[in-house]
This record gives sequence, C-alpha cells and structure tokens, in this order.
Amino acid sequence: MNNEYLNDLLEELVVDLKVSTSMYDKATQRFNSITEHLKRKDSLLREYHHINLYPQGSFNLGTAIKPFGKKEHYDVDVVCEISASKKAITQEKLKRLVGYEVEKYQRANNFQKAPEENRRCWTLLYSDTEQFHMDILPAIPDVEGFRKILNGSELPQQWLNSAIAITDRQHAEYSSLTDEWYVSNPKGYAEWFRSIIDNRIKYLAETQETAVEHIPTYYANTNLQKAIQILKRHRDIMFQDNQEDKPISIIITTLAAMYYRKDNYLLKTLVDIIDDMAKLVNQNPDGLKILNPVNPKENFADKWSKYPKRKVAFQKWVWKLKQDFDRASKIGNTEIIENYFYSAKVEIIARFRGLSTA
Repeated sequence: MNNEYLNDLLEELVVDLKVSTSMYDKATQRFNSITEHLKRKDSLLREYHHINLYPQGSFNLGTAIKPFGKKEHYDVDVVCEISASKKAITQEKLKRLVGYEVEKYQRANNFQKAPEENRRCWTLLYSDTEQFHMDILPAIPDVEGFRKILNGSELPQQWLNSAIAITDRQHAEYSSLTDEWYVSNPKGYAEWFRSIIDNRIKYLAETQETAVEHIPTYYANTNLQKAIQILKRHRDIMFQDNQEDKPISIIITTLAAMYYRKDNYLLKTLVDIIDDMAKLVNQNPDGLKILNPVNPKENFADKWSKYPKRKVAFQKWVWKLKQDFDRASKIGNTEIIENYFYSAKVEIIARFRGLSTA
C-alpha cells in the first residue's frame, strides 16, 4: 500500500473523527442561550455593566473530535468576562456570582444535575445521553497585569489587549482584594492559531464573497486542524486506561501549530509534525518546555516537575507516534494506524484494503 492510499485513508478517518455540523450548531445554540441568560436585565452580573462571553479551546479552533468511549464528553469552553477591576472584586466573589447565575440557568432549564464547581470554572452538565458539557470560566480584563508578567517581552498589540485575569480557588489570595490574579489569554492564542492558517481563511472569504472575520476558524478545515485531530485520537486510545497522565490538548495543539509547514498532503503534514516533536523530545530529555506562543513566560509543561510521570508519558507517546507513522509511511504497514482508529467505519478500512464489505 503506497503513501497515496495511506493519505486517503487518513483523510477518510478524519471525516469519522470530526464533530458534525449539527453538533457545532447545537454547541452554538447553547452558547447563545447561556450568553442571553447571563446578560439579561436582572442578572447579578449586570452590576458590572459590560459582560462578554466568547468560546475558547478546541471547538473554537476547529480541532475538536468526537468523544472516545462513553466516559468522554464534547467539551465546550467559554470565557465569561465582566468589566470589573481587581480593586473592586475578589476572585471568590466573581466566581460565586457567575456560579449563582449558572445554577439559576440550570434550574430554569430543568437540567437534572447542578453545575459543578471546578478549580477555575463552572461546569454546566447537560443530559447524560448527549456526552456534552460546557465549562464557563469567570474572568476580568487585565492588560496591565499581562504587561507586568511579560516584563518587556514584545507581543503584537492585538494579542496583548485580549489578556484576562481568571479565578482560581487554589490561589493564595483567592478571597482577598489583590492584583495577584492568574493571567490568561485565550483570545490571543486563538488569534495566533488563526494567523497560521490565514491563507486558507482568506481564500474562503474570497470564494464566499464575505469578510475574513465572518469565516469561523473551525470552518477552515486545514491539514493542521486535521493533523491535530488525528494526534488527539491516537493519544486518547493510547491513554484510555491512564487519563491522569495523558498529554493535554493544549500541548499537542501548540506543538503541531509550531511545526506546521502548510503542506497540501495530510500524511506529509503529520509526519513532519511528528518528526519535529520527536526531535524536541530527544534533544531535551530533561528540561523539556512547551511555551505559550502568546505568553513566553508560561510553560504548558510546568506541572511535569511536580508530576514527572506526565513527562514520561508524553515522551512515550511521541516515540510511539514516531514508530507507528514510520511503519505506516516507510514500510507500508497500515494496520497499526487502522487499529488506532478502530472507531472508523468498517467499510472505510475494507475499501482501502481492497476488500469487499458485502
């Protein structure tokens, strides 16, 4: 089996992994619904006047995949940003205000389960049969706090202006009025990711005769997004019995975007990304860092010093990726790839093996 067939097989498997248009529509409807609730006239959040909700994470980037197994969910991540200042509100108060309104939304819509409070966000749970939940992260604008963290490091202005301070109940000053909040920048990250696939987005805007900003990132469907989806599923299957140590999606997405070479061939895109990931692991076996491209002071792998098993798990996963795709692309043994995408339709595998499904 030559690489053209393997490339076609991967393209077909991505179709099986992708979140359906109907699920994107459902996620959009639910995002709009919770937004309308939190911004309504009698919402406690209206005390702070401006309330801005926006998506972050894989649904926004177009890298979401179907859940693997019954225990996993479609996870929609949302930022709830209000126009307060650190001098006027504590992390705890902000978290409680958002939590109160989210719980009120849950009761008004007769959801069986109350929202769950996590370390930084509230999780809104929908029906068990849907495998769908929404994580809502309370936040306030924090350009000045971000400048302080950067300490002279330069970033494009549009990335800088979107920085936020987020709630975290493990923060030492969680209940105090303080400037010392954790800072994040999901909008800046999304803009960085979008800039990497800007040619595709511009092309879609031209063909549809619309403005670039009207093309959602997830609609681009580039080889980068497809490669990330394949990498995430490979990870899910390899770590199905070790959820605690499996590599996190932000690390996979960041490395893939950094190593993306805009090739028209999905297999080549994947092999190049995996090769570069393997080089990173081999060259930095001990001091491995994955820096946030819109915050060079943040290391996405910073927890590996506290949880060294996670670093070892990441290294083993990269080596396994390298082995599997080398065997498939160089030796022509595609069974290992097919096995890692067992959820794919039987007729896809059969067709590319030249077998009959009759």
